[in-house]
Amino acid sequence: DHTNESVRKEFQNNYGSYSIPIIFYRPDGELQGIKHKIAQQIDIMPSILSYLNYDGEFIAFGNNLFDETKESFAFNTAGSTYQIFMNDHLLNMVDNKSVGLYNFKSDRLLEKNLVNKDTLVQKDLETLLKAVIQTYNSRLIDNDLVVK
Repeated sequence: DHTNESVRKEFQNNYGSYSIPIIFYRPDGELQGIKHKIAQQIDIMPSILSYLNYDGEFIAFGNNLFDETKESFAFNTAGSTYQIFMNDHLLNMVDNKSVGLYNFKSDRLLEKNLVNKDTLVQKDLETLLKAVIQTYNSRLIDNDLVVK
């Protein structure tokens, strides 16, 4: 699991401190290979349910990591900062305002802030992150986080 006690600089920021591996294992070896895609711990349930061909209803904020037709993303909060990771970018928002946009593939140390410079990527990530926050808050307020 992740810790904040790395001696390597690339793991001492808002990208690296959330970088952990997710491993799916089957004793018969059916699951093989490495996929370099964005994943988060809440992706485990929808991925396993899909792998098991579960067709019942469920509510999940994570992605099915076995679905190659959709771009995966991850989001989290660190204090009052919300973050979303998608494709090669990380967006930081505080109070619904973008304060950081980084290409974490080419800038692992997050030194080059692209806020208001790459406006198409920024707008797409802002929209997705606001939708996730709004959906979660609405479901939480309405006590609607489980299938009834």
